[in-house]
Amino acid sequence: MNNIEHKDIRVALIFKDFAAWIRSSCVGLNVAGFTTSKILNEHGIKTTVFPVRHNVDIVNSIDKYNENHKHRLTHVIISAPWVSLHDMRNLICHFPEIQFVVLSHSNVGFLQADPCGVDLFRKYAELAKTHKNLKVGGNCHMFSKWFEVTYKSECVCLPNLYPVKKIKSKVWDGKSTIKIGAFGAIRPEKNFMTAAAGAMAIHSILNVPIELHMSTGGGGCKSTTLPAITEMTENVEGVKLIRHDWETWDKFIKLISEMDLLIQVSYTESFNMVTADGVSVGVPTVISPVIYWGPKSWMANPDDSLDVANVGISLLTIDQEHIGYDALNEHNTKAVHKWLDFLEFNR
Repeated sequence: MNNIEHKDIRVALIFKDFAAWIRSSCVGLNVAGFTTSKILNEHGIKTTVFPVRHNVDIVNSIDKYNENHKHRLTHVIISAPWVSLHDMRNLICHFPEIQFVVLSHSNVGFLQADPCGVDLFRKYAELAKTHKNLKVGGNCHMFSKWFEVTYKSECVCLPNLYPVKKIKSKVWDGKSTIKIGAFGAIRPEKNFMTAAAGAMAIHSILNVPIELHMSTGGGGCKSTTLPAITEMTENVEGVKLIRHDWETWDKFIKLISEMDLLIQVSYTESFNMVTADGVSVGVPTVISPVIYWGPKSWMANPDDSLDVANVGISLLTIDQEHIGYDALNEHNTKAVHKWLDFLEFNR
């Protein structure tokens, strides 16, 4: 498909955001909107991102866009189930010419952190049966297929997109302090306890100092995870735990570029922005198989700390060349086709 074929399509990606639009690294949905819109625009799909606080912001953002552009919005993608059923019904009735999609921002397992999420998705699906300009969807095929099989309702798949240039992975010099990053909201689903345990084992096996860099603040920070990791690392010679406040995305990328290795062995995911951030600056990541797009050689058993360590040592000592780039680029290619097919046939 070329750009001419998409000349009438206009897409808005909408994310709930209580903060200013600064692409903060702690607001993953905003960063995902920025990266996804960048690739869609590169493929001839005019795409914009609206950070909103509530349903009134959605209406005002759509109206303002339509007033100031020759072509009106054709598609509005709302990330995460947060709009009430009443407000969703009003939206699709007020804008009957727009195809709305409410997109799950995570796989099924992560929705346990959102007790109203599944209920809203089910209600949206019922509403979609009588309103053709509403669909539910997921940003990974695991969620979409599960929803379709379980509730006998259509669930489109519109994956995250992440622009990346071809860059070679870093290789640890074999002697200096190893900087290991385990970044993200400190939630049980992210499995940072095992990530920290893997980092500790790397230190012991290679007998070199390590710095374990982690996020602090934000969702999940008050859980028992960080205190347990502190107990694991405290007073261990050659181990330093360093916590970082949330930064703007640009500063966060710079921080990641200073790492030798990332560890993201989540129990449940739908994409994992940190791994993609690492690829963009040449830092390899130990991942779990739920980060499905990543290289197979980067994957470890998320419940086996020594397996995490062994994969990490392999990534530190064996040149990964362009493996990360190749995997992310392949994901983008497949994912863009899903987006283009959906946008062309649903307007």
